Amino acid sequence: MLTELLKQKGYKIFRNAPFIDREEEIAFLKSYFEEIPQRILFVYCPKSTGKTTLIEYVIENELDRRKYWINYLNLRRTLISNYENFIYSFFVSCSHTHKQYNIPEQNLQ
Repeated sequence: MLTELLKQKGYKIFRNAPFIDREEEIAFLKSYFEEIPQRILFVYCPKSTGKTTLIEYVIENELDRRKYWINYLNLRRTLISNYENFIYSFFVSCSHTHKQYNIPEQNLQ
């Protein structure tokens, strides 16, 4: 009921939770993804502040996913004790730490 009321008032709802005062973060992520990034984007904040939910919302609802290949890595489940572990975490796909938003090849034409 609260979710429906907030939706009627114009709040964005994702996974049955409203985004309140997240317009600036959503706009930043959209503009970042719409550029041709030459760098990796690290998002860090205190635990359980909605980082993952916010990023997944933008990827799933604000972007034309036919244009992007996004590799999401949740470092919470990865032990990084040195540089080699860090590089390995980013470039070797592990099903429990990566979420890939792949673009079907037929959509690239």
